[in-house]
Amino acid sequence: MDGATHALASGFLVGGGRFTLLRQLGTGGMSVVWLAHDERLNESVALKFLSDAIRNDTVALNDLRLETQKSRKLTHPNIIRIYDLYEAPGEAAFFSMEYIDGPTLHELKHQQLKGFFGWTYLRPLVKQLCDAMDYAHNEGVIHRDLKPANMMVDKRDRLKLADFGIASVGNSTGRHQMSGTPTYMSPQQMDGKPPQVSDDIYALGATLYELLCGQPPFYEGDIAEQVRNQPAMPLAERLAQMGLRGDAPPDVAAMIMACLSKDPEKRPHSARLVAEWIGLTGSTVAPTVIKESVEPVAPTTETPVPEEPVPQPDFAPPSRKMGVVMVLSCALILCAAGLFAWQKFGKKDQAQTAIEPPVETWTNTTAFNPAPVPLPPAIETSKPDPSPPAIQTKSLIDPGFKIGSGCDHDIKSIIVQPDGKILVAGTFLQFNDA
Repeated sequence: MDGATHALASGFLVGGGRFTLLRQLGTGGMSVVWLAHDERLNESVALKFLSDAIRNDTVALNDLRLETQKSRKLTHPNIIRIYDLYEAPGEAAFFSMEYIDGPTLHELKHQQLKGFFGWTYLRPLVKQLCDAMDYAHNEGVIHRDLKPANMMVDKRDRLKLADFGIASVGNSTGRHQMSGTPTYMSPQQMDGKPPQVSDDIYALGATLYELLCGQPPFYEGDIAEQVRNQPAMPLAERLAQMGLRGDAPPDVAAMIMACLSKDPEKRPHSARLVAEWIGLTGSTVAPTVIKESVEPVAPTTETPVPEEPVPQPDFAPPSRKMGVVMVLSCALILCAAGLFAWQKFGKKDQAQTAIEPPVETWTNTTAFNPAPVPLPPAIETSKPDPSPPAIQTKSLIDPGFKIGSGCDHDIKSIIVQPDGKILVAGTFLQFNDA
């Protein structure tokens, strides 16, 4: 670091007096990051100071300005926002960025018992990482220095990717010279070729390799020669070599090896394809029990199917009592007819007066019939109508009932009611006994 960055201390005002330095957050070969307070907006920010070598390198500084213009437009929940690039005479140039209160994955890895993560913990973070990379690539921005030290986890367990588009520029001393961190660089990036999406895909594979076994694919010796020519050791073999055992699923291990292919055409062509390969196209949170939101449905009442009516006969069959009533009614009609014939032809000299009451009710009582009258001889009549009577009744007529004498009748109808009463309608001829 140069003298300008070394002179920074807590309490200093930078950026024309807008920012107050609070404490140093981290340092690298060509930059140092401080936590500061924005006096104008009254909020915490992170300031990344560049070395004088970068500030004095016209080519690198121009590249940095161009990348800053693109990167500050990125708005994604898993990408740290870049606010501005500040340059002023007599001060070290710096970026103002969103401040994240949380450790990097590089720091968290060293806190693990075995020195690496289990897949259960990494899975939701990898999903967020793929989302952020795919979004930035579609916006035309390539990171070029993807590694665990540039990935932070906030207090809400959200991954935040830092330095998108600016980290490798800050580490470069020329437009076509090697930039980035060698242990995560693709062979093409190692050769200084123009940045491509496939470079970030390679770095993603190298990053996940390290997070799942504790070391990147190539970490000692001639790293540049190994990156260019030596195939990476499969993840399971590396763990067995170290006497360790991981829990990376086979499809995840296969995906990592595909990302580390020397040929960029054999790598997944996008971060989205990486996520789809290992089944990370769903929720970005750790597996939890999710309650479905179901709109309440009004209870439905099934309309009962009406039962088919049981076929009924055209008429109800007469009951046993009804049959008895019919027989007695017929007998009563015959008796009345005989009585009418005897009185009309046997006592012609008696004075007759016609009386036609509309309906007379006879009640079966002894007072009504004080003296029985002998029945006339049986006479032949037509058979009774077999059809059921107009009014059906269940009452029985007392077999001892007899019609009184002393009157002549022209009977039109006899009706036996359910309460035992008999209704007789017709013409009654009143006469006196001789």
